[in-house]
Amino acid sequence: MVTVLILAAGYAKRLRSVMNESYLPKGLVKVQGRPVLWYTTKKIENTDVATVIIVTNKLSKPFYEKYIAELNTSKNYILVTEEISDIDNPIGVGETVEQVIKMMNIRSNLLILPCDNIFTYDLQCLLDFYRSLKNGDVVGTYELSDINALKQRAVVGINESNKIIYYRNRPEQPLSNYILLLHVLLGKKSLKSLSAFLKGQHEREYLRDFIGSRVPFGVHGFDIGREWIDIGTPDELEGANKLAWITKLL
Repeated sequence: MVTVLILAAGYAKRLRSVMNESYLPKGLVKVQGRPVLWYTTKKIENTDVATVIIVTNKLSKPFYEKYIAELNTSKNYILVTEEISDIDNPIGVGETVEQVIKMMNIRSNLLILPCDNIFTYDLQCLLDFYRSLKNGDVVGTYELSDINALKQRAVVGINESNKIIYYRNRPEQPLSNYILLLHVLLGKKSLKSLSAFLKGQHEREYLRDFIGSRVPFGVHGFDIGREWIDIGTPDELEGANKLAWITKLL
């Protein structure tokens, strides 16, 4: 069994300048007339998962409650609020995931997705790929050609069997054109290891580093294709509103 966890606990500080309201969660910022999260929930609708957890913060909670209440879905959506952070003191992604696992007593495999990505690939294909493996985890990968962009990302090397053979976060000299995305399917063994990993970290933001630590135990890359965008800045939001491939998703 696989449960989906959507990460929506950020405060979208970089997008504040283009918002029409005093506060709006990043996942509900409009792209071509739809909340950015809508594109992901629409993809989830065409999978065989039954339960979807959205984790958010106290400030965003009423916005996502309204979104879920109005969502036409066959899935069981659960809204979880992390209680530690505030807008001036956010917590990291790894710590957020750790909180949700404990709060919800998650025992199933976990597909983690961001609330602010738009993509065209079929999520069911990622799920089927994971189930075809004997063991290990699966992460979405994306090919970049811009060397400067690669230096700001988590870079992975992948062999002919789609197995990740090395991981470097923000490398000075990238040895691959593939970056690791937070489209991550973690098995139960990895979920049990997360708390121990984070306990020794000074920086609790990098869930990616945890995934990198699991490479010796078997992590496979799933190439998501060419059509993907992360809505994190005003320029990225402006660009997304002009992309023809996003228009086709409506």
